[in-house]
Amino acid sequence: MAKKLIKKLILVLHFYGLPFPKKLLRMVAIKNAHAANPTYVPGLTPTTDDVDDLLVAAQKLLDKKADLEEQLKANTKQIADANDKLVDIFVSKWATQTQAAIGMNQDKAVLLGYQIKGQKQVEPPTESTVPLISDIDISVHGKHTLSILNALTGKKALPAGILRTDIYGQTGGTTPADLTQLIANGGGYLGEAVRGKFVNTFSNDKAGETEFYIAVYILKSTKKPFTQSKVVSALIT
Repeated sequence: MAKKLIKKLILVLHFYGLPFPKKLLRMVAIKNAHAANPTYVPGLTPTTDDVDDLLVAAQKLLDKKADLEEQLKANTKQIADANDKLVDIFVSKWATQTQAAIGMNQDKAVLLGYQIKGQKQVEPPTESTVPLISDIDISVHGKHTLSILNALTGKKALPAGILRTDIYGQTGGTTPADLTQLIANGGGYLGEAVRGKFVNTFSNDKAGETEFYIAVYILKSTKKPFTQSKVVSALIT
């Protein structure tokens, strides 16, 4: 018996790899062709009117994106101009005038915010430089192991300008809002975290209580508390 060859029409669109603007042009052309020949595909869903609304909305988004890109180009140019103008003022004018006025007085230079050539400069920490108690391991009976990170970097290393991380704790009671309240609630200094770790041990009679912790960065320059972590707590097992 002779084999019968069955032919099949397979439609392709070749959208893959096309940027959306070109893809949108093809879609508009296909929609227009369907709208002009409605009897070819009776009951087409969604309707050409519905799809037209989507196509118009998409084109508006592309137009808005083009406008924003133009604004971004203009804004980038303005920022570059502002940078050039301000750098010229501070480097060529203010620094020169200040150098002449203060001579060799380094204290005045530092007080005015200038850096001194040949001296290592360390950026002072800011209020956003805070410790983060990232984990409390309670798997060992009578022991909490705290992991402390620099919240800005997510690493254990202390930020520049920070001397150490002190750990404060409060056993039981209400949750303290900050270090001052923790101390008022009867809590206090527990010790110093070393390389991002601190271990706190408890006697058996503390089991079932909740321990509240706050980590505090101590500033090198003043040896005083600088910023503190959020309060975290863990059950004493």
